Parts: sequence; structure tokens; C-alpha cells
Amino acid sequence: MFLLLFTGMISIPGQLYEVSLIDGASRFNTLMRIVVPISKPAISVVAILTFIASWNEFMFALVILR
Repeated sequence: MFLLLFTGMISIPGQLYEVSLIDGASRFNTLMRIVVPISKPAISVVAILTFIASWNEFMFALVILR
């Protein structure tokens, strides 16, 4: 899962970071206003896949323990 999120984050162009810092934004503002909105699809995919994996593990344990 980490590799999927890492690939999504790496695909963000570096110029966006530079431009926001030149415009006077702090690193936190850059993260919240530029990086997070662009990476929302990658974050949601990882969240969905993690939920599915957890649900499958729960169902497996539930069936085995009965």
C-alpha cells in the first residue's frame, strides 16, 4: 500500500513546491493547499484498499473461530 501512495506523491511536479514557496507560503501551507488536494485520489485509493484488506482479514478470522 505504501508503494502505491508513494508513487502518487512522487507524480506531483516539483515546480509546484517551488512556486508556492516563492509566493510566500510556508511548508505547512504548501502541504495543505497544494499537495493534499492533488493527492486526494491516491489517498482515497489506499484507504479503500486498506479497508478491503482489513475486512477480508476480519471475515477470515470470523469464519475460522466459529
